[in-house]
Amino acid sequence: MLRAYFRLILFLAGVVGAVILFAFAFTAGAVVLFVIIVVLALFGRSPNLQWRVVHPRPPHREGSPDKEPLTIDHDPNDLP
Repeated sequence: MLRAYFRLILFLAGVVGAVILFAFAFTAGAVVLFVIIVVLALFGRSPNLQWRVVHPRPPHREGSPDKEPLTIDHDPNDLP
């Protein structure tokens, strides 16, 4: 548990450092640091940490009543 907090603190410190470098110096180093932080955050997770996955809606089945084609009722003779 302490390890997860330590990783979170390091991540936030790195992001704050990259933002400060980017804001004041606009250097390539800030961009590289930010990219490294993002890549490590995405791919360098510990095996005991779990991602929270948001499950998308199931795919639409043909013939299901929940999705009908969108129709617009209007009078074709009604001109603006």
